[in-house]
Amino acid sequence: MLLADERVDMRETIAFHLAMAGFPVVQAGSLDAVVHELHRGRPDVVVVADDLGGTPVEDLLVTITEQPELDGVPVITLSEDPTSGRLAACLALGARDHVRRQAGAEELIAWSPAPSATTCPSRR
Repeated sequence: MLLADERVDMRETIAFHLAMAGFPVVQAGSLDAVVHELHRGRPDVVVVADDLGGTPVEDLLVTITEQPELDGVPVITLSEDPTSGRLAACLALGARDHVRRQAGAEELIAWSPAPSATTCPSRR
């Protein structure tokens, strides 16, 4: 799994919980690191935060979905944007799921194309 977020605290918290659940995680804190890791090997899934290094997540989604070697790799986007526009844009551009982080809160609200939403604690 490739986890891309420039916010070290959030990235390390998410990576920790995924690793505890048995998922191998490669972390990237910049757009250059994401590109490097994508060229190094095909991840099973990509989790990417919004506006990584000033690059909107929508642009990164386009970059990922245009790579033939990444065809079929699920992408999950993370965002603090509370509007449904960001959610719709990410899903329309090929994101499998979208997770909304509430600014200042310690929980993540996960959205997927399915009709339900779930809340998962990001820290314990």
